[in-house]
Amino acid sequence: MSRYLPLFFIIMASLQGCGSLPRDECQTADWYTIGYQDGLHGRSEADLQAVCAERDRATQTARYTQGRDDGLKRFCSPRNGFRLGLEGAKYNNSACLTGAEQAFLPAYEQGKEIFDSELQIRRLREILQVNTSELRNLAVSVQQKEAEIAAQDTAPKRRADLLLEMSDLQETVAMVENEINGIEAALEDESRRLQNFRGRSVTVTGDSRSVR
Repeated sequence: MSRYLPLFFIIMASLQGCGSLPRDECQTADWYTIGYQDGLHGRSEADLQAVCAERDRATQTARYTQGRDDGLKRFCSPRNGFRLGLEGAKYNNSACLTGAEQAFLPAYEQGKEIFDSELQIRRLREILQVNTSELRNLAVSVQQKEAEIAAQDTAPKRRADLLLEMSDLQETVAMVENEINGIEAALEDESRRLQNFRGRSVTVTGDSRSVR
């Protein structure tokens, strides 16, 4: 396969130059394989009209189209749609024909739901980790100030200032604790959503082991 793809890139580059290829290059290119790979990856259809001379165009276009159609059969399968969604891949080029797309899109969307939910869970965990670390630092500050307030050699003016600082710290601690509680609740909700998405996806894959 590797010997055809570089030729394809050369072919497409020629569109901006001489207009059509020499006849031997157009004939020796494996247009079925090039078309198959385009279909397999959901790529837009290539324009052979500006690549091959008119005398060769009909034959090579037929080979390319057949290859691309065969590749699209695999690309547009529900299982592949689910896999693409699960990887977070974008699908917006309407590569699949209407009939195939009716089966492809629901599977893609189910996979994408799982991807998005897993991404949201990772983000919430990162935020939770930051807030938990901040709460630990606040707890250390509170302990230090409490110790200084209780110390016998602390001046009255300094003790009064520390008490004000403690009041502010306690408000901040309460705020961070509320944020942590909210994040933990959101994590529980999103985890339940993810389990529901995974349960529904078994109808697409036919095997729960194929779902992360």
